[in-house]
Amino acid sequence: MICKINPARFEVGQGHLVSVSEKWIDRELSIHEEYAIYAIGVYNGVTKILIDPSNNGRPVWYSLNHFVISDSVLTNGWEMFYNDEADWSLIIGYNKLVRSEDHFNGILERNEMDLKKFAEFESGNSGDMA
Repeated sequence: MICKINPARFEVGQGHLVSVSEKWIDRELSIHEEYAIYAIGVYNGVTKILIDPSNNGRPVWYSLNHFVISDSVLTNGWEMFYNDEADWSLIIGYNKLVRSEDHFNGILERNEMDLKKFAEFESGNSGDMA
């Protein structure tokens, strides 16, 4: 899956984007780029996507409403987790992210080992990351 910025949701600042609705600033996103989506999740009712805007192995969860999907073909081998009682009620993505709560939390908490595993996955050197 591929996405790009929804320009209606942003104002362009000096070298950064400012979310019109939420007033946050992002210095990594660009209106003119497309971004690979590494996972989709629902956190407390908000649909989010996991992208790596700088392609540096440090992915970030963003609200999907700031993007438009430019290629909706799902990545082969994605898996799904669902628990309507959890804060993250739905996660669809590469299997290590879905199967390992430790890896999922490691990505959220910026754990260097988990970010390294993500970077290996992102570069295609880790198979399915089982």
